[in-house]
Amino acid sequence: MAEGAGASLEARRADTGRTLFRSRFTIAALAALTLPMMAAPAQADGLFEVGPVEFGGAIRGNVTYRDYNTPDEFDDWFEFDTLITRADFDTGRFIGSAQGRLYYYHQDGQDHDTAFVHHAWLGYRFDDGSVVHAGVHQVPFGLLPYASDNWFFSIAYYVGLEDDYDLGFKYVSPDWDGWSLQAAWYIGDEGDGIGRSEDSARYSYDIVDEGANGNDEENQFNLRVARTFFQGDDDRSLELGASGQWGEVPNDITGQDGDHWAAAVHLRGEEGRFGYDLEFVTYDINQKVPAGLNPDVVQMGAFDFPYNVASGGEIYLANLRYSPEYKLPFFESWTVYNNFSVLTKDPSGFEDTIHNITGAYFSKGPWFITLDYGVGQGSPFITRDFTNGLAAGSDEWDSRINLNVALYY
Repeated sequence: MAEGAGASLEARRADTGRTLFRSRFTIAALAALTLPMMAAPAQADGLFEVGPVEFGGAIRGNVTYRDYNTPDEFDDWFEFDTLITRADFDTGRFIGSAQGRLYYYHQDGQDHDTAFVHHAWLGYRFDDGSVVHAGVHQVPFGLLPYASDNWFFSIAYYVGLEDDYDLGFKYVSPDWDGWSLQAAWYIGDEGDGIGRSEDSARYSYDIVDEGANGNDEENQFNLRVARTFFQGDDDRSLELGASGQWGEVPNDITGQDGDHWAAAVHLRGEEGRFGYDLEFVTYDINQKVPAGLNPDVVQMGAFDFPYNVASGGEIYLANLRYSPEYKLPFFESWTVYNNFSVLTKDPSGFEDTIHNITGAYFSKGPWFITLDYGVGQGSPFITRDFTNGLAAGSDEWDSRINLNVALYY
């Protein structure tokens, strides 16, 4: 998935001595010491168990080619990507999950690494099958658990609207004759980890305070409702759903509170060996930044790199995938896909961001391999326009080939 893709050094902040956690990250990190860490993909059996707790992790590496690299940059074509440690437990009534990650990048002859908690939560399962979560967990919004099949995710991820994690409380309903509901309240974002940036050492994209903007995220409310059809049919499934979220964007410089909201409708279907997704997302961020800063440009960050995002827009997403019956040598299963997403921006004069990934993933026991060809315009991890691609952007197209090899244990 779209984790750990290298980013432009111009996005880095100069605070190279920063090694302290922010308060919310510290809470999550302390929780992680007493919690298990997230369950890995289905093919991972875990490294060892202690009572009801299973421990494991993963190690991943990338082989990358970018069509805009200069010849002297091709020595960075292979690098370590991610080290994951995890644990999870389930006693039937009580459940919990947490995960920590370390990322490494080598760019322009410099080494860079960052570490943070991916998630850390405790849960309780009721007799009717409903579950409550408390801690840092996935926000219930749009297509779940992901809105994409590829390693880079979709454009929604890069504006904080796919696979987002925040600190709060969540209710997950049981199945009600095909209906499901998730409702959540988030105290704030997941917090900042270890890295060089001021506020961007984290897994999922949030509004961040890098330098002079003074923004934060607080008091976010989420509601997601979905209806599943063809239950019990092994060859066909269909989910239709709608999501909404609203939260505060307080500014500690101006002393004013802005807000943000987003809404989505989605469809996910499976027909035999074919699968397809459609999603429409609209969002708006009303920030109260100091004079001299552009209110149409919001600073967001993750993986220790901040960048600029349009304050509002619409995302259109379409995915198609196919899992062939033909078995390849050395692999147990494989899937080919095309994932397309585009962000049209509300501020006048901003170029659209376009993001298309064609690829395949292959699995064999604990091994998981993803091969992607990405082409786009203003897409931060596909094109050269990292800092402003999701804001004003440009009409220049670039491409990237990425091979990710992962061992889960």
